Amino acid sequence: MVGAGFSGLMFAMALARADANVDLYEEHERVGFPEHCTGLVSLATVRLIGRPAERSRLAAYEGFIISGPRHAVRLRTSEPVIKLDRVRLEQEMLDEAVREGVRYRPAPR
Repeated sequence: MVGAGFSGLMFAMALARADANVDLYEEHERVGFPEHCTGLVSLATVRLIGRPAERSRLAAYEGFIISGPRHAVRLRTSEPVIKLDRVRLEQEMLDEAVREGVRYRPAPR
């Protein structure tokens, strides 16, 4: 029994690939909601997630400006940081997990 958030989806896919029986439970009507994370990840994370991340890729950034009330800092990255559509990402991950044999149990409507 695994929750259907991002980490749970990653874990469920790994368990299914190891021939474990997995039930994936979601507390909402569908995965990815409420959308509460930015979806910014490293290239290494995109590679780890695989096809679902590639399918939900929105943009790549070479740097950022982080600002507060009094100061701002400009950051440059050594490799691009990728922006993913978090809702689509989790749906793509769920679809892949189900293809791997995971049983999906959404919250009742």
